[in-house]
Order: sequence, then C-alpha cells, then structure tokens
Amino acid sequence: MTRLLRYLASFRLRLLFRASFLLLILAVLAMAAVVLQGEKQRSYDNYKDGFLKTKAQIMSRLYQPSGLLALLNPRRGEAGAAEQPVVLPFAALDFDDQNKVRHAIEMAGCLVPYRNGGSLCVAIGNNPRMGGFLYAAGTFVSGPLAAHRIGDKFLDGAHRMRVSVRRDGEAWTFLAPFELTADSANAVDGLRGRFTGYVERPERDYTGAKTIREFRGWVWQSGRCLAGAPQGGPADAAEGADECARSSFFSLRLPVETLRQSLFQGGPPQWPPADLGRYRVTVEVLPPGEAQAVFDSGEAIAAPPFSLGDLTALLLPGETLTLRKKGGDDAITLRSSGNEGAEEPSAPWLARLIRLLPVEHLEATEIEMTDEIVTPVGSYQVLFHGDARSVNEALSVAATRLSWFVAAMLGAIGLAWIVIEIGLIRRIARLT
Repeated sequence: MTRLLRYLASFRLRLLFRASFLLLILAVLAMAAVVLQGEKQRSYDNYKDGFLKTKAQIMSRLYQPSGLLALLNPRRGEAGAAEQPVVLPFAALDFDDQNKVRHAIEMAGCLVPYRNGGSLCVAIGNNPRMGGFLYAAGTFVSGPLAAHRIGDKFLDGAHRMRVSVRRDGEAWTFLAPFELTADSANAVDGLRGRFTGYVERPERDYTGAKTIREFRGWVWQSGRCLAGAPQGGPADAAEGADECARSSFFSLRLPVETLRQSLFQGGPPQWPPADLGRYRVTVEVLPPGEAQAVFDSGEAIAAPPFSLGDLTALLLPGETLTLRKKGGDDAITLRSSGNEGAEEPSAPWLARLIRLLPVEHLEATEIEMTDEIVTPVGSYQVLFHGDARSVNEALSVAATRLSWFVAAMLGAIGLAWIVIEIGLIRRIARLT
C-alpha cells in the first residue's frame, strides 16, 4: 500500500503541471469566445442604430427639392440626362424673372453642369393647367452678345440659340436670335434681351418669316468679366473690357404641340405624359458668323446630376431600399441594394461559431421600416429592409484575421508545454 501511494505521488507534479497548461489553453479559448460574443452584441446594437440613422438620412434627402426631383424622375442619371426633360417639383417656372427661375432650378438640383462653364435644365412643370410647356434654362459663357436688327434678311450676324426637340422620328427645331429690349442696360450693369423664336429654315433666308407666338426666351448677361479676362476700369481699357468673356443666364419656354395634345385626349389630362422619357432636347448657342458654338448641350457634362441611384452609397451590405408609387401601373420605382462588402476570406468553422453565439434583445435578424412621401403627382411608399445577419459575415472576416494571433498564443503555450515536459518532467520522473 505504501509502495502504491509512493508510485501515485510520483505523478502528482506531472498532473498538476499538465492541468495548469490545460487550464491556460481553455482560458485563452474562453477569452476569445467571450470577446467574440461581446463584439457580436455591440455590432448588432450598432447596426440597429445605424439603420435608423440611414433611414433618417435617406428620408431627409428625399424631402429636399433635389430629392423630390429624383423621385419624380427615377430614370435620371442615365445617358443623356441633360437632354431628357424632367418633371419639376413645382407647378411651373416664372421664366420672365431671372431670380425666380435661377433659384427654382438651382434649389431643385435640375441644372446639369458642363465643362465649358455652361449649364442646362430641361423640364416641365407638374401642373397641367399651366399650359403644358417645355422649359429650358441655364448658363453659357461668351463675349458681349451681338443683337439682331429687325428686318435683317439673315440671322447669322447675331448671337442666336438653336433648340431641337426630338421624339422618336419627329423633330422640331427653333432658331432664336438675340434682340435687345427697350430697357437693356449698359455693359457695366449687365445686358438684358430676348430670344425671338423662328422655325429654322435650311436656306437661312428669313425674309417675311413670322415669329412663333408661344415661344418665349430671355437672356441676362453679366456686366462683369470672368476671372482671367480684362475687368475694365479706365477709359483706355474700355475696349478690352468690351471683348472679355462674360456669363449669361437664359430662360426659354418652348411650345411643343405633342406635349400640349396630351392634355386634350379625352378624360382627365395625363400629366406628366407617359412618353416624356422619349423626348430629347438639344440647346446650342451660336456666335455671329460660322464659328463654333459657344455652348452645346451635346458635349460631355462635368458631373452627373443627383439620381436615386446615389442613395445606394448610404446603404450597408444587406440593406435594401424600395420605392413604390401608389396607384401606378409600375408599382416598383426603384429597388437598390447596398454594396457588398469586400470579398475577404473567412473560416467556415469560425463563421458557424459566430452564428451560434447568443445575442440579447434580438427580436428578429431582419428589420423592416416603412414611410411615405407625398408629392404633387402622387404618394410614394418608402420601404427599408435590413438584415442584421450581415454583421456575422463582417465579424467572421475580422475574426479570421485575428484568429492567427490566438493560434500563435496557443502554439506558444503548447511549445512551452512540450519543452518543459521533455526537458524537465521526464528527467524528474526518472530520478523518482
């Protein structure tokens, strides 16, 4: 019996030592599991808070005039965005007043900038009772505007605007020379005039041509030279000041017969027209003579306009934004999913472990919220859908990167165990 107790006592040190290393390994694994569970809980809480903030940001963006403009024109932002008419979040444009027109189109985000310093907005109002006109407004840069004199046989001696409206195989082309008005100011205060519309003639002879009664066009040229151009001042610099480049703002109202016909097809007026997306409007500002146009809307734009697709940048992976127009044939206006996360490798076993970790106060992994926006042309339902399970994917990717540190710690503990086991414990066992 004594010999048996002595034999068992020889294993006591080894059992204590091995139990210590086993407990150390278990402590490292438990610490990693607790950290993962805590990170998962915080990630879920942060995801809920971030989802609410994303909803608030998107709704705030949609309630702004530029957001309403994108909501009323869901296809905006595609090719030819500057030449395709859009529906304004206003009943009409007060095209005779420079300040009102400029404020309306700039606030609505309708202006599309061009690289040559110009800009253009082609739109219609959302109220059919305002006449069903097509509006075009924007800016261009040129020298002092040369005016057309009434009675001239040709219009080539003045600045003129050519506007082309196309729909499928139909086309309407207007040529509008610049004319001074009775209240035109001098070059210091700026210049105000009008564009008088004619139906363009290929032979360029406008003798006896009648103006288009419903065509209205105004232009306001600034009296200040742009940066880098002569700024005027003394009398000896007046000639250089007259030739400097200035910015002009124009506002047009175009009578397009097919648009107006859509108001009188029997029954309630259909507005905006169902075929509005098939219209294309090109605006050119031609200098006197045969020189190149100082502004052409067919050139490349400087920056694309805001569209509903830009809201995708606010969505996280797994989130979906759906817009539905109530009572419309095409119920789903837009369905946009957030960008997928970076394709980084993750360990499958680690992803399964993270999914099994418990989370407190989790009613459902999928979150849905709805809201509504009322516009002059109808109501839109906004549906937000989020999937909290995307947190597991992001966490598994991060945990996979950090798992090498845990593996290195466990390897160091195992290596120390083996060294002490072979180099120390075995020799003590032989002595005892």
